[in-house]
Amino acid sequence: MTRILLIILVFATFPCVAQQPINLNSYYRCWAKLVEGDDAISFLAPTQAECRSGNAVLAYQKFLGSKGSKAIYEISDTLNIRTGCPENCLYITTCEGNSESRAYIILIREDYSNEYFEKVNLAWAYTTNGKLKEVDPSTLKCLNEDFVVD
Repeated sequence: MTRILLIILVFATFPCVAQQPINLNSYYRCWAKLVEGDDAISFLAPTQAECRSGNAVLAYQKFLGSKGSKAIYEISDTLNIRTGCPENCLYITTCEGNSESRAYIILIREDYSNEYFEKVNLAWAYTTNGKLKEVDPSTLKCLNEDFVVD
């Protein structure tokens, strides 16, 4: 009984403050990839210039259907991300690993001058139930989709 009263006292003394929701409709989609099925993940920033600023939102988007040729998604989960970009930058790309090619979220420490990333520090993949799972980056070969051949 004492434990329950203590819990009530803590919650009454330190009320939870809810964060204001972010209006992602005005955000710029930096990168996006389809994951399992037709669902997608997007890396969003307030402006295009802020895509590599280290302050962005990772959004999991549930596929609802299509209207004509346009796919309709609903954002079902978000994660605010802050990294030390440009030293550590998050990127959504296609990587090859375990004989398959799929979308990964990677943390890189390099510029975008090579066709494949060579310094992938961390990597995550979405599981079939929409959860992030850390993957050993040494087993992946990750494409730099912003690479341009001169």
